[in-house]
Amino acid sequence: MLEQLRSLLPPHSLLGRVRWLFLVLALFNVITAILILALTGSGPPPLQALGAGALLFAGGLWVRGYRSGHFPLLFDLLIGLVLLLLVLGAGEVQGVIGVFYAGLLLRSLYGTRTRVAIATGVYLGAFLAAVEAVSHWNLAVLVSAAYADHVVAMPVIAGLLHLISTTLSGQDLAVHRQGALSRAGTALVAADDRVQVYQAVREALEGVTWEMEKPYAWMTLGSASEQTVVAAVGAYEGDVVGRRIKLADLPLRAREAIIGHEHLEINPVDPNAVRRAIGLGPDLADLNIVPIKAGENVRGTLAVAAAISVPTGVKESLLALSAEVALALERTEMSERLKRSEERFRSLVQNSSDLIMVLDLSGVITYASPALERILGYDPERLLGSGLVALLDQTEAADVLMRCLGGDRETTSRAAIQCRMRRRDGSWRFVEMTPGDLLEGGEKTGVVLNARDITDRKTLEEALRHQAFHDPLTGLANRQLFHDRVAQALARASRRGDRAAVLYVDLDDFKLVNDSLGHAAGDKLLAEVALRINSCLRTGDTAARLGGDEFAVLLEGNPSLDDASSVAQRILAILAEPFAVGGSRVHVGASVGVALSGDSEISGDNLLRQADVAMYTAKGSGKGRFEVFQPAMGETVAQRVRLDGDLRRALDREELALHYQPIVHVESGRYAGVEALVRWRHPTRGTLVPADFLFAAEQSGLILDIGRWVLRTACRQLVQWQTERPDEAPDWIAVNISQREVQSADLVEEVAAALAETGLPPACLVLETTEAGVLPNLQQSIDRLARLAETGVRLAIDDFGSGYSSLAYLRRYPVHQLKIDRSFLHHQRGDSEDLSLVRGMVRLGAELGLDVVVEGVEKDWQLTRLRRRPHLYAQGFLYSRPVPAEEFERLPLSRPKAVTEPPAARRQTS
Repeated sequence: MLEQLRSLLPPHSLLGRVRWLFLVLALFNVITAILILALTGSGPPPLQALGAGALLFAGGLWVRGYRSGHFPLLFDLLIGLVLLLLVLGAGEVQGVIGVFYAGLLLRSLYGTRTRVAIATGVYLGAFLAAVEAVSHWNLAVLVSAAYADHVVAMPVIAGLLHLISTTLSGQDLAVHRQGALSRAGTALVAADDRVQVYQAVREALEGVTWEMEKPYAWMTLGSASEQTVVAAVGAYEGDVVGRRIKLADLPLRAREAIIGHEHLEINPVDPNAVRRAIGLGPDLADLNIVPIKAGENVRGTLAVAAAISVPTGVKESLLALSAEVALALERTEMSERLKRSEERFRSLVQNSSDLIMVLDLSGVITYASPALERILGYDPERLLGSGLVALLDQTEAADVLMRCLGGDRETTSRAAIQCRMRRRDGSWRFVEMTPGDLLEGGEKTGVVLNARDITDRKTLEEALRHQAFHDPLTGLANRQLFHDRVAQALARASRRGDRAAVLYVDLDDFKLVNDSLGHAAGDKLLAEVALRINSCLRTGDTAARLGGDEFAVLLEGNPSLDDASSVAQRILAILAEPFAVGGSRVHVGASVGVALSGDSEISGDNLLRQADVAMYTAKGSGKGRFEVFQPAMGETVAQRVRLDGDLRRALDREELALHYQPIVHVESGRYAGVEALVRWRHPTRGTLVPADFLFAAEQSGLILDIGRWVLRTACRQLVQWQTERPDEAPDWIAVNISQREVQSADLVEEVAAALAETGLPPACLVLETTEAGVLPNLQQSIDRLARLAETGVRLAIDDFGSGYSSLAYLRRYPVHQLKIDRSFLHHQRGDSEDLSLVRGMVRLGAELGLDVVVEGVEKDWQLTRLRRRPHLYAQGFLYSRPVPAEEFERLPLSRPKAVTEPPAARRQTS
């Protein structure tokens, strides 16, 4: 309510005050006319009441039009009808003619010339209609002197008032635009950054385009080829701001004006070009562009577009605004550069990791950067006024202070100084300070210290020195330090006439741990091994890790052979105990070589090489033992090294081959299966059996490549036989997989890939492994074998009974076949020999639902005492030695097919 009353108070503009004055006059005439109706009205009472109500309605319409600043055509028509009703109610025209004049004069101050002419016609028509009605439609009255003056005066007065209104409106608009420019100039001068400049420009554009209907105004910044809209007003403001404008999309005249720094007025405008470039709507008829110039460069533009012609005052305002904007941009850019420089310098000082301090000529601290608290723990403010010497080690304080304050007057910086500074908690930090003289007017007024905390660098240097001679994983001496200590020990032994001993320790089967449990578990195992080896030594002895899983021990103090052997036995015993790694109990063991220096001179390298040769001999003799170096061992090791080199080339040269030995179904006598056995056709040593080279392959890691080749070759051969000789081909083929392969995480994928590549059904493949191949990482091995069994591949325990056999483990293994080791038949003495142990193992296999293969069958009598069972098989020289594929095909065997069911799916995984 209060706001509505305020809207009826006199406004500040001159035109507004004139309009308010005529509104008051109109309302006064309304009240006067109502009194005339009440006191002297001669018309019928109903018409008088209707006239009074209509008069009040007209007053309301005038107030509403004044407040909105707009009189629609409907208002004029309604007021004309009201005036007619008023005259009819009064019964005469002369007394209420003031209402006609007051309403017309108020209405003439609003709208365009055309709208004022229409309104004048409406008022005049109502007036004439009222006169005619009161005079009983006597046309002569209309031209009488009483009303003729009013008929002429009404249009003239309306025209004059409209002219006055237009003049005053232009003046008000000019004042409004000038005020907007003045406020914008003040805001631009006070702007600290570009955002404030953009806001000031936006407010200025709103002010100078205030009187326009649906104006679009914007400001762009950029280069002569592309600019970005940074401020805008109008209906499309949210869509336009941030838009990039390529000048190539603008009309040609617009591009020329911007590049030529000229004010351009384009009328008419190509709406499509502007819409494409700016993103505005198509209702445009006039476009004004004013370039923002900075010297000879175009910084941007100010533009106004509208559906009607842009007023001249708006164009002039754009020109004035562009000059102020250019100055404001230059000033803010300079201010921003200066501010960035100050902030950068302040940030460098405040956030620098270096400590910056200023000392006066007596060494008192007058400034300290915030890094002081981070480096030394002191509040910089509380340290001001204290002497630098309070922070220094007193043993070097005087020298450091003299070097900081001294120096040639003409030299503002000196060499860096390294010293120790005390932290607030009492600890010490190593600091490197670079002093520089602080000069004012050419006079030295103080010293600037740039101090850097180098404690970490000092610590790292110490760590690097330690790391250069120690193994980072185990903390033991490394190869370099061990060689140095061996050389020193041999030099001392030579002077004293005594000896030194070196033990070379190599872990057995360590690669299986890495392959199965990962390198992290392997590293943990190596660290535990180092601790156990150290526990076996005396103070003064040296343990070292030479690399990988190789360790060495130096025994000093004239050790005897018994002393060295005793240490080797202790190391073997403690490493034979299981290790807890990654939730598993792991057995690795070790092989140890021992070498002692004798009476003759020997270098450290040669002594270590002798221990290495002895270690290889121990490993080749069965692992888990130690050997003392003997001169004859050298040739054995050399042969093994040569064998390793030849084996690496064997696969590439296609020197490996497969021989095949039949597996016979005892009850039917037919060849049910075949075992693939690898042979090496060595170029100089002839054909080698697996016992001659598989150990070397295990040690070198080549066993995985060899196993992969054997698996694919064997599968491919059985597929060929089943395709070419379907009635005579074996039902399955057996392939041995090594301990390394069982422990490999890729075993299941490798087998699946071989079957997919060759097309062999999984049930036709039997993979044989020994109990020793499963025991390391037992649960993981069982899980891997179970995954194999799920693919349909059948599994066999080879050489059963020859090693560590456990019925509890056997029930956990997901196997389908037992192969009884050949030693149980080879130790028999003849027909009188009791075969109860073999028969017991056969019965055990049958009760567990397993196929049983008896290996090493060479004579008929060896099978005569075995009860013929449906699932008993035999393998040995009685049937055939392992022969190449072409010889295997020529074996004269009768193989009836329907004697027993094939053993493919007889055993379910337990």
